[in-house]
Amino acid sequence: MTAAKGVRIAIVHATRNSLQPIMEAFAKHWPEAEPVNLLDESLLIDRRAANELTPELSARIATLARHGETIGGRCVLFSCSAFGAAIEAAKTEVGIPVLRPYEAMIERALEAGPRLGLVATFQPTIDEMTLEIEAAAKARGMAVTIEPILAKGALDALGRGDHETHDAKVVEAALDLPKKCDVILLAQYSMAPMRARIEQLTKHPTLSSPACAVDKVKAMLGEPAGS
Repeated sequence: MTAAKGVRIAIVHATRNSLQPIMEAFAKHWPEAEPVNLLDESLLIDRRAANELTPELSARIATLARHGETIGGRCVLFSCSAFGAAIEAAKTEVGIPVLRPYEAMIERALEAGPRLGLVATFQPTIDEMTLEIEAAAKARGMAVTIEPILAKGALDALGRGDHETHDAKVVEAALDLPKKCDVILLAQYSMAPMRARIEQLTKHPTLSSPACAVDKVKAMLGEPAGS
């Protein structure tokens, strides 16, 4: 039997497309950790079908958070967007930290300035992130301007396994953002591979959720910055 690699982090996914970006983020920013992936693709399927966050979906999110604690996770990180309220409620179900997919990215974005460009591939994500950004800004006493844009057709392309079309639509959406943005936020974990390209093309600082989330989890658990 091999020894555990390090601090175990349970990561809950609603799509397999978020697996590689978060694993790459851990490999780069916290290779000593032991990320463990919990995948339930029915979450995204049923969320899109319901067109709302139902009590039944919220109960499933809470169950996954508890499972993450049961398997020895020191923290549960959700990568699935559009479940914000359910994830927030799940925090009361466990005795370990639970992190929403993009809360760390929002914190870092607000440090960059009040004019935020937001790119997403799922409309409910835009709705939830807008509310979350506004709440976080209010808590800081900030007034923010949010310019959201939906990369239409990108999510369907990803579902077909057409990564080239998905990536092209995400980049195209980012280029349609107003020129005056302090920072661009890429909502879905699956968009992380385009971060550097979008930053180069738009000339704006660009943030992706996975890297920000790993850095925050590491800090929350009191791990040294260089570990």
